[in-house]
Amino acid sequence: MDDLIDSIRKAFPDSQITKDDILHPTSESVCKIYSTFLSDFEEKIAYARGFYQDDLRTDLDEEERIFLKMQKLNAIFTKTGLKFCLGDIIEPTFTRTRVFVCMFVHMLIFFGNTLHTFEKTCSDILTMREDINTLFGEKDNYLIKINEYIIERLKLLKENEELENDIQKLEESNEDYCNERIKKEREINVPLRKDLKRLEITVEEKTTNIEKLGAKEKKYVDEVITEEEYLELKKLEKDLEAEKESLKTDDMDMDNFLSYEYKIVDHFRHCGKAIPDQLNVDFINRHIKMEEELEDLNMTIQKLSSDINFNKSTLNHQQKLHNQAKSVCLKTNTKNEVILQNIQDECELVKHEVQMYNEKICSRHRDALVSNIEMKNEITQLENDLENLQDHFRKEYIKITKAEDLAVQEIKGHIENLYK
Repeated sequence: MDDLIDSIRKAFPDSQITKDDILHPTSESVCKIYSTFLSDFEEKIAYARGFYQDDLRTDLDEEERIFLKMQKLNAIFTKTGLKFCLGDIIEPTFTRTRVFVCMFVHMLIFFGNTLHTFEKTCSDILTMREDINTLFGEKDNYLIKINEYIIERLKLLKENEELENDIQKLEESNEDYCNERIKKEREINVPLRKDLKRLEITVEEKTTNIEKLGAKEKKYVDEVITEEEYLELKKLEKDLEAEKESLKTDDMDMDNFLSYEYKIVDHFRHCGKAIPDQLNVDFINRHIKMEEELEDLNMTIQKLSSDINFNKSTLNHQQKLHNQAKSVCLKTNTKNEVILQNIQDECELVKHEVQMYNEKICSRHRDALVSNIEMKNEITQLENDLENLQDHFRKEYIKITKAEDLAVQEIKGHIENLYK
């Protein structure tokens, strides 16, 4: 009995519980004892759990409240072979009161000894849970960043594909433009070459015709004898006949002179025989016809000259157009070469930018992979730590459970010793 009182005083230094309260229990004394024990028990439970809620009605008497609270501990009391009932408060007995007080004291001492360890374990568990929640939050942030990097990479890949499509379209457009330019040059040059060839052939033909007409004109001019020449020849013949008659009357020896003169006269006579005595109609018509043909030839020559000049002018105009087309083609080629060079420069710049973007994406992707691997390693390490903590907590819980069972066994042993 003295050991029990010492245990009570150690557990409750400020309590007013005396030996007589246990040896001669009354309803008032046991209410005071149980109220003290229950207050300390509720305080320890609230300290261990972080809260304590008294769910009993407030309109009950003190005895009823104590009885209802003690009834909740019957699961512990029944291990001693006793069950707390209302008579233990209204009409308490020494034996039952001593057993319940002894069991309560040992239970509170056990709670007091294990409370700090339990508190430390719970604090460690809460800290670990906070760390785990923090790591899971960091994991979510990393996953969000990875998703953002993936979205940005997909966006850059799409932009890269669009740029490659634009480059391909520019190259196809440039190729189509070059083909169209060559086709237009052919369309322009082929008719010009044909016209130039045709004009050269026409000029050659006209030149040949002019030369032929010139030869005919010269022949006609050489063959034609004008009326004035005919009259002069007739006059000359008459003068020679008159001179001959005058010379015949002269009484001079002029045989040599006459012989010479006869030769001249014979020559002129021969020429006169070639000329008709009268200008007949056939000769005049022939002469008129030859003059008309000569005039036609002159007109034809003028027309041919005009055609040649026109053809030369047309040829010069065509040559000028050809030169202009050639100049335009040259300028267009120069402009196209400049445009092509600009396009190639832009393509090189775009390719360089795309390469830079790809390198940047690859760098970000590598960094993200490294960060992801590190994060996975950290998560794995934290999961391992969590498993270790769970194992440790499980082991500690098993130890506490075993300690509780051991304490219950000890309490049972004390109670059995008390009964003995």
